Amino acid sequence: MKQFFAETNRQPSNIKVGVSTERPTKIHIRAIDPFKKGALYLDRWSTVQGEEEFEIRLPQSPKKLLIKVWSDKGQPFEVTNLERVDLEQYNPCLIGEETQSFIEFAKQFSEDAGILSAGRYQSDDKMYTIDYLPVIKHEGKVISTPARISNSTGRMEISQAKYSKMSIPMRMAILCHEFSHYYMNEIQKDEIEADLNALTIYLSLGYPVIEAHKAFLETFHNTPTETNKERYAYLKAFIDNFDELKTRICNVN
Repeated sequence: MKQFFAETNRQPSNIKVGVSTERPTKIHIRAIDPFKKGALYLDRWSTVQGEEEFEIRLPQSPKKLLIKVWSDKGQPFEVTNLERVDLEQYNPCLIGEETQSFIEFAKQFSEDAGILSAGRYQSDDKMYTIDYLPVIKHEGKVISTPARISNSTGRMEISQAKYSKMSIPMRMAILCHEFSHYYMNEIQKDEIEADLNALTIYLSLGYPVIEAHKAFLETFHNTPTETNKERYAYLKAFIDNFDELKTRICNVN
């Protein structure tokens, strides 16, 4: 295993990590805040043959980021590049005091979820409330969803059991989805509309695409219904085409 520290200083960043191998090798990359339990910013792997560059996209970051790179079975590899560059974000999709207030609250909650105890949390302006529950129940029975939102009050419920195991970007994707149901959707209960509104925020902020896929697949894992298959097809197409769609979505001429 090779380890590196990046001085990210809580600023939006994109860390590029170059890896080289002589033969097909499964390479793992993990980026964490070493001083905060459960603060995982990226956890991915790829089979590398020759050279490949990984991105660690950080719309939010710790003061110091620990990057770990290792291979399966100790196969040889080299880290050929470690470079910090500016993170590309798309601000026209993030306009509005309401949206900005939510983003700051969601960032802080998603970053701290691994160390927070169960309880009620509110944004500084009291606009948003999260009930962080050990598990989410419906009529006394534990349900599989990691999160839900009240259609009447906009108060969110988050399952500590599920949420605390996710990466920070996955947590952000989940919160953006719940926010979208109440605050952005034209049809409040429409799941696909909430998915796409959430992804508009998430991708505009510059979070990793792979973590968005992981967040939704984790949500659908125990409910592989035809409806969820349809949802995933919509959101995958949206992610794949976001760069072409974003100016139209956010009304930019």
